[in-house]
Amino acid sequence: MSATQDDDFPKEFGELVPWGDPAWYRGYNSPYYSKTHHEWRQRVRSFVESEIEGNVRKWDEEKKVPKEVYTKMYQAGLLPAIVGAPWPSDFVGEGGPENFDAFHSLIFIEELGRCGSGGVLWAIMGGMGIGLPPVLHFGSDYLKEKVARPCLTGEKFICLAISEPYAGSDVANIRTTAVKDASGDFYVVNGEKKGITN
Repeated sequence: MSATQDDDFPKEFGELVPWGDPAWYRGYNSPYYSKTHHEWRQRVRSFVESEIEGNVRKWDEEKKVPKEVYTKMYQAGLLPAIVGAPWPSDFVGEGGPENFDAFHSLIFIEELGRCGSGGVLWAIMGGMGIGLPPVLHFGSDYLKEKVARPCLTGEKFICLAISEPYAGSDVANIRTTAVKDASGDFYVVNGEKKGITN
């Protein structure tokens, strides 16, 4: 690795802990990080420091992140990053980093993780991070419009509830079936459920 020569990039970033921070924090080039990654990191970090870090203890004790945090994250152009690349511009327009990619997603997770609370991190990212991608990838246009847009803007919440006793979160081993009845108007659901909390 060689030190970066681009004056647009910060020469140093983070805590500068040797072997504890990525090399590009210490001013070295990375073939994966561009100017947009540096700007994105600063954007996410600024939001976490101003809107999340000072509230973590309270939210942990209350076991709840206030709904307005999600709205603020959307207004700051951050909330849609939860579903990963590509940026869901069909539902929220542009607003993410230019050429949003998996490394922008990684930066987003790293910076949110700096809040120091797995509970707060999961409350912000968990439900949407695992619940919305199946809708985005496999849902009908109607379902995407009805569900995706309100979730990505912080108006509604979503989660993925897999609760079979033999499958856990392994969706490939789900045994429950849903078969249309003789009339074709209803589904008959057969299977077992295990308690779920989220």
